[in-house]
Amino acid sequence: MCNLQTDAKAIFLDALDCLGVDELKSFLEQTCGSDAALRLQVETLIRAHRSAGAFLGGAGAIDDSPTLPPDTRVGPYLLREQIGEGGMGLVFVADQETPVRRRVALKIVKPGMDSRQVLARFEAERHALALMDHPNIAKVLDAGVTESGRPYFVMELVRGVPITEYCDAARLTPRQRLELFLPVCRAIQHAHQKGVIHRDIKPSNLLVTLYDSHPVPKVIDFGIAKAVGSAFADHSVYTGFAQLVGTPMYMSPEQAEMTAQDVDTRADVYALGVVLYELLTGTTPFDGETLRQAGFDEMRRIIREDEPAKPSQRVTTMSAEKQSTVSGQRGLDGRQLGRQLQGGLDWVVMTCLAKDRTRRYESAGALAADIERFLRDEPVTACPPSTSYRLRTFTRRNRTGLVAGGLVAAALVGGTGVSIWQAFKAWEAQRQAETDRDRAGAAEQQSAAINEFLQRDLLSQGDMFQLDYPFESNLTVKQALQRASATINDRFHDKPLVEAAIRLTIAKAYRGRGENQLSIHHLERSAELLRVHLGPNHPDTLTSTFYLAEIYSVTGRRPEAIALLEKVVEQRRAVLGPDHDLTLLAMTRLGGTVQLDGKLDRAEQLIGHVVERRKATRGLDDPETANCMHDLGLVYRDQGRFAKAIDLLEFASKKLEVGFGAVYCNTIGCKDDLAALYWRIGERDKALSLREEILKAVEARNGPQDPSVLNNIRTLVHAYQEVGRFDLAEPLLRKLLERG
Repeated sequence: MCNLQTDAKAIFLDALDCLGVDELKSFLEQTCGSDAALRLQVETLIRAHRSAGAFLGGAGAIDDSPTLPPDTRVGPYLLREQIGEGGMGLVFVADQETPVRRRVALKIVKPGMDSRQVLARFEAERHALALMDHPNIAKVLDAGVTESGRPYFVMELVRGVPITEYCDAARLTPRQRLELFLPVCRAIQHAHQKGVIHRDIKPSNLLVTLYDSHPVPKVIDFGIAKAVGSAFADHSVYTGFAQLVGTPMYMSPEQAEMTAQDVDTRADVYALGVVLYELLTGTTPFDGETLRQAGFDEMRRIIREDEPAKPSQRVTTMSAEKQSTVSGQRGLDGRQLGRQLQGGLDWVVMTCLAKDRTRRYESAGALAADIERFLRDEPVTACPPSTSYRLRTFTRRNRTGLVAGGLVAAALVGGTGVSIWQAFKAWEAQRQAETDRDRAGAAEQQSAAINEFLQRDLLSQGDMFQLDYPFESNLTVKQALQRASATINDRFHDKPLVEAAIRLTIAKAYRGRGENQLSIHHLERSAELLRVHLGPNHPDTLTSTFYLAEIYSVTGRRPEAIALLEKVVEQRRAVLGPDHDLTLLAMTRLGGTVQLDGKLDRAEQLIGHVVERRKATRGLDDPETANCMHDLGLVYRDQGRFAKAIDLLEFASKKLEVGFGAVYCNTIGCKDDLAALYWRIGERDKALSLREEILKAVEARNGPQDPSVLNNIRTLVHAYQEVGRFDLAEPLLRKLLERG
């Protein structure tokens, strides 16, 4: 009887927070199955909840109409038609009329979905989407509340079809399906880097739309997203005890477990594996009908314990009719499809689907990297590293190069290659020395030319008496930079080193304003000029290359960033020494970039080495050592080694505060990461205390009206509300209202 009550409570809570009235019947059929007693208990709870809501006026703040008719106005938006219905919201096509005219998707909370948890979860979805800035994630454009109190948000209208339907209709081969799936992985990785877990990845939330006849996947519906590891974690919605969140066919074992175990980004990796399984085989690892017919507990047991067949095995054991349909949709026959899935693809998918999440890919980025390896005919990391497998993939990849490679190797063994190499190195050293002498003699002239450009072409644009540019009273910094940039080619075509230095300066200014693509344009040109005229290993070339690698990393071009940073580390170590500040700085950035790329073991190795060298050369009390320990703590956090992460972050935050002060940006950043981690492991009192310190420091640093102060107030308010400290939340809410 106890189990029956627990199941009834779980299904009841899920029905309230994740499903609307129209879907209730199918939901109960799916979760209760043939268990009539269980279904009766759930329906009794729902009726009691509705009666209490009507008696207490719980739904009074929300419009009770079942939907909204066409031509209803919501703020500046005119609704046209309803196109979707999710767990919490109704989705409409709408026309925005002001300040710009465009067609958008408007999602509004469902009538009757007025529980506090649902409204909080809807609010969380708005926060989650606002954090996203990726071409394969539907953009959030606006948010608000209707006159009757129903929250809504507005997002880019994605007219597309589920990724599985598109691939089948277009008869894409397995390779083409993988290529279309890669941007999805990168989009989910972007969300994870923003601290957001989707938790409901499935084909209907991965839509494919056409831009200039080119298919582009878009991730939609972060409706049950959970935030981790960032300031947004304080806004995330508590998932109630024994509440099942997600879609069963795509749900990870830890989501089905419904225990105190925290759900992290690897739950999304599991769901991506299910989608990939379906893209390749035409079916999910566990059949939907089987899960629907199973009882609630049996469904959870299947997800937690049963091992699905490998994709190649699933295809070869299908009925002849089903196999013909599936293989035909992939432009192959059944035998060809089974062979293509065997080996690398089997292991990629099954690594995603591992029951033990520590055996899955560490991130969506790591999954994407392995798929790219497969597409390049390279060994995948998910495959057992047998000699025969690696030799087979290497041979397939390098059929025409093997003979030539053997001849080159023979020549080098013979000694000729060594002589040529030594001569080349001697020539390069002589060329470098001559270039350095010439540059040293012209350094003063170059410095004067740079100063003249900055003064005349950039800084003087705000002076109405200057004659070089038309005066504009409302000139912005971006406009000034663009006008000055346009003159560089003509002014310095015969002074490449001056041009390189100026472009580096402008690139930094653009990056400070968040104009990353414009910054990349100037950095690439600067690095190219320095490489040609000073050589690839000159300190100035390495500095420009370092900045270019940093911005490549920020904009998601991580393989390029990693390749550049590896060169910078190698050359700085050779020229400046292994313990030079610039060498260790480059190694730290390399560690941070591979961390973002999901290579956590290598990140630990790189940043751990920097910490040890900082300790040895500067000591434990040096703030730079503390900064590196902060970086290492974040690697431990991403590895799930929370105790070690907290030790390092606590130590680093104290040392940074002593060395730089409480209002120093790195001190605040370290405390922010520590507070988020405290919250994540359930140390709520410590997290709240630290959040209060952070708010005081940010206010002292930036002033009371700064947007960062208001954001930190909102974060603290949500945290207070989460733990029921409304007495502390109220004065902060009043402060927000006073500041508008």
